[in-house]
Amino acid sequence: MHYAAKLLVRGTSLRSETVLSQPKLKVGLMLRLYLVLSWAIWPLALWHLGKRLALGKENQRSLKEKRAIITTKRPDGPLIWLHAVGLGEVLALRALILALAHARPRAHFLVTSSAQSSAAVFVNNCPPNCLHQFLPLDLGPFPERFLAHWRPDLAIMAEQEVWPRFQVEIARRNIPLAWVNARISPKSARVKGRFRRFFLNIYRYFDYISVQNKHTASVLKDLGLRDGVGLAPSFKLAAPPLHYDTGLATQFGALLSGRAVICAASTHAEDEQIILPALKKLLKTNSETLVVVTPRDAARGGAVAQMAQSLGLICAQRSLGGKITPQTQIYIADTYGELGL
Repeated sequence: MHYAAKLLVRGTSLRSETVLSQPKLKVGLMLRLYLVLSWAIWPLALWHLGKRLALGKENQRSLKEKRAIITTKRPDGPLIWLHAVGLGEVLALRALILALAHARPRAHFLVTSSAQSSAAVFVNNCPPNCLHQFLPLDLGPFPERFLAHWRPDLAIMAEQEVWPRFQVEIARRNIPLAWVNARISPKSARVKGRFRRFFLNIYRYFDYISVQNKHTASVLKDLGLRDGVGLAPSFKLAAPPLHYDTGLATQFGALLSGRAVICAASTHAEDEQIILPALKKLLKTNSETLVVVTPRDAARGGAVAQMAQSLGLICAQRSLGGKITPQTQIYIADTYGELGL
């Protein structure tokens, strides 16, 4: 993959040691204010994590790792750290990891994410020589604690992820930093335009940026970032096939034999409001068709089932143990890590 060559050639070759220094770029007034506030509010953030734990939105492992309490030993040799927030973004990193591993066979990889679902699924799709942990909060002592433990030789952030405290600390350690698969939505672009100096200051900490589309490249140019920006398609398309249970695949194959199957994957509520009525019309003329709906947020499976039932459709919900029968029209795959099927 061309990303691997660019990341390792454009001033981001792997180093053997980390040296603390002053940030290579000037810390502007707004960024300096952010850094001060990040120290002021981190006790409040710990309280918020505790509240999330009580609500079941965190577990003991994520609670520790988001406070940079790390028990896993750093592997010997070069270490490349990659970060993405959600499930799809994290799984897409596998393509880049495999390409970097080919370019640097001795390298180990650390993948961080924020969402609970990404950690559970990545375990079953983890490339060789790769570890996963939750990203610590971008507050207080946590970035320094994380970087002091892992000592990455190269740091890569994906898609929309930008963490000012981490970026300043990465610069202090002279660690090459890249932003790949970058994308900025029109709404986000308007916010960045209002705080142009702040975001330009942050983006200049990247040694290399690769964007998904011309809109993002134009936004960065308008902010004042003239150099070091490349344009390339999303590497989600290059990701290897997802892991799946061969036994389950055999069972589903038997249940679906002779039926046409339509899969609506990673849907949002507004998608389902369009898709389900259209599918009802389709099923009138193609009654043997089975429609598999996989909501992006698996917790929304019940809402999808209610919508389907309100349209008079016969549905089964996987998280509740629902079975596919000849009469089933909508199968709601509201679980994580099974799209490989």
